[in-house]
Amino acid sequence: MGLSSTAILPFGSYPPNRLQSAVRDIGQHLPKNWPGRRLSAWLRSLLKSTYRRPIDVIVLGQRMRLHLEDNACERRLMVTPQFFDPEELEILRSVVRSNFHFVDLGANVGTYSIFVGTLGGADARILAVEPQQKLLKRLHENIAFNNLNISVAPVAVGDREGTIEFAVHSSNLGFTSVNTSRTGRGERRIVQLPMRKLLGLVKEHGFERIDALKADIEGAEDLALLPFMQEAPRALWPRLMILENSASEWRRNCVTFLEERGYERIPTTSNNVVLRLPDEHASPAKSRRASRRDANGLVEGNLLGAHAAAEGHSLDTDGKGLTERL
Repeated sequence: MGLSSTAILPFGSYPPNRLQSAVRDIGQHLPKNWPGRRLSAWLRSLLKSTYRRPIDVIVLGQRMRLHLEDNACERRLMVTPQFFDPEELEILRSVVRSNFHFVDLGANVGTYSIFVGTLGGADARILAVEPQQKLLKRLHENIAFNNLNISVAPVAVGDREGTIEFAVHSSNLGFTSVNTSRTGRGERRIVQLPMRKLLGLVKEHGFERIDALKADIEGAEDLALLPFMQEAPRALWPRLMILENSASEWRRNCVTFLEERGYERIPTTSNNVVLRLPDEHASPAKSRRASRRDANGLVEGNLLGAHAAAEGHSLDTDGKGLTERL
């Protein structure tokens, strides 16, 4: 699924102006500490207030057209890409290989999907799931700019087929949630969006396995994943999961549920939760051995060692205490 290439102005049509370039240069050199995060929030607010048109930039090795007026994710990518889930992306970098199968729930403008697609090459199978029309247009554009073959599903994922109410926040589309009581800055409106169950969706797109799955769907991770894990054959269980930690909004704790089914948590310093599924044929003792490589190429010792000393990277939305969507 994609947009016609004739409908998209070529990448580079919207270069950053002098102010935007200067702010971006400052932001990319900020330290990953509390003063750095506070200053980055001020810089994002400054760019938002002076924003007039999209901005074409290279971010995390990706060609991206960023819109700063209504999406905290894009503002973060513009000002401080080094703060954007560095541990999670490094974990993915360590496991992506030829013919990698990746599912991205809550794809937003495509950062994770394009990251995996760039690493995985032409034979990677990637499904980016995003229900919002504004973000879908940006997602398709960014995929096209990077010449990648990524399938896009324009739906939400949950515990049933049909439609569901979402609260859309005008100042941060990434804050859109099935939790319609959420409050945030800017105008909030309730919309109906199509919903699918994950098992049917991945089967329709030809997935016979899932090497990694990212779920950042603003408190609906349990609605998407728990029914899937109960209904899917073990061969479809993701070998690696990266979840936004929305435990306060979950109806049942996703992490506990997954750990009860054999997943092991990989320590990180971010607010996200990263879990791996050990080789089902390994003994419990071997699955905990730090130097063991499982059947999917995940080296637990390397993952733990690479991220144990990392600094905190979780950021709020422009310093206002709202979690940002990936």
